[in-house]
Amino acid sequence: MFNPNPFLDKLQKELWLEYEGIAVQEEVYWQQMARSKNLNFGDRNTRYFHQRANGRRKRNKITAPKNEAEQWIDDVECLKSWGVSYFKALYSTDSNYSAFPLSGCFPRLLRGDYMDISKEISQKEIRAAIFDMGSWKARTVMAF
Repeated sequence: MFNPNPFLDKLQKELWLEYEGIAVQEEVYWQQMARSKNLNFGDRNTRYFHQRANGRRKRNKITAPKNEAEQWIDDVECLKSWGVSYFKALYSTDSNYSAFPLSGCFPRLLRGDYMDISKEISQKEIRAAIFDMGSWKARTVMAF
C-alpha cells in the first residue's frame, strides 16, 4: 500500500546522526560540569552528571557568613557594617602584615635561562602541548 520514500529514509538517518551528536555534546557538558572523570565516554547518563553539578552548586553556595563570635549574619545592615569593618581591618596599617615567607628561597635565573624563556614558541611545541592534554580538558581546535 505505501511505498518507501528514499527522501524520508535519508532524512531519518540524518536526524538520528544529529541527535546522537547532540546527546554526546550534552553528556560532555554535564561531565565537565560535574568534574567527573570516572565514567566511560559511551555512557549517556546525563541525569547523573546533572545531579552532580547541582549538588556541587548547592555545596558551594554561601547563604550567610559567620562573624568572629561564630554567629550567622543574616541582617542586611549588620552584614554591611561587618563587611566594611572586615576590609578596614584587613587594609589598615596596624594589621599583622608579614613579608612573603618564601622571598629569597628561589634560585636566580641565569642569562641563558632568560634567553630560553623569551624565545619564540614553535607550532610543533603548541601542537605537542595541546595533544598531551587529558581527554576531558578544555581544548582549542587548531588547524596545523
